Amino acid sequence: AIKDNTLQFADMRWFENVNWKLEMDILIPEMKEEKVDKVLQSKIEQTEKASRLEAANKGWTALKQATQTIQKNHKEKSNIKQDRTWQDFEEKLAAINEMLCNKQNVVIENAAKLYDNCTEYVGDAIKHIAILKLIYENEQALTELLANPLLTDMTVLEQDFCPLKESLRQVHLVMSECIWKVHFETFTSLAMALLKLPDDTSNFVSQLESNVRKIGKWVFEDCHIICEKQNHEEAKEEKKEELKYTTYKGLTLQIGKKHLSCEE
Repeated sequence: AIKDNTLQFADMRWFENVNWKLEMDILIPEMKEEKVDKVLQSKIEQTEKASRLEAANKGWTALKQATQTIQKNHKEKSNIKQDRTWQDFEEKLAAINEMLCNKQNVVIENAAKLYDNCTEYVGDAIKHIAILKLIYENEQALTELLANPLLTDMTVLEQDFCPLKESLRQVHLVMSECIWKVHFETFTSLAMALLKLPDDTSNFVSQLESNVRKIGKWVFEDCHIICEKQNHEEAKEEKKEELKYTTYKGLTLQIGKKHLSCEE
């Protein structure tokens, strides 16, 4: 397996505890020490990448789902195309998922190559798993955040009766500047923008989580209070305008053919 470069996940425990130089001297005694060191370093790197593949795959899978969610709800969704890089990324991601179903028989070198491929396409998404999951698991709330004028109008958010105003302002600002207002031409560029959002260690993630959890309840249970208040105020203003331009004519008394006003 060492000679043929076909070490598998099942060999991982053995590999981690083996004296590599001793094994190489026994298996390939003719190999020079310099080359032995090079082969050893290569095996160590491959093993490290293979061991990180499962965790990395969770990040890439979350990135794929979040990217699809944002694309579907973006105002320029028809302009965001599946480019070649994104298609290759999805293809490699499918291969990783299939590979991990039979993990023990996977050749470490192949796993390491897939790790390198996806890292080259989109980078590392592990530190963004929480925020990416919030995006694709709360699509309806994010749609409201994008489309509902009561959630995007800063004058409304200034009202004292808006329960989300401070944190919602921050969330809306970041999402607008980084995602909603940006012109994306490809899925890859959108995915890379998502990875530029604050990572899972930031306060932004907790703010986003707090807002998406509350938005659904607020929109459907509390938002009508704002609507009713606004409608009531508008009705009052309309009534004022109507009275302003309506002339009061008073009462008219008719005696025979003669009409007399109150003043008369």
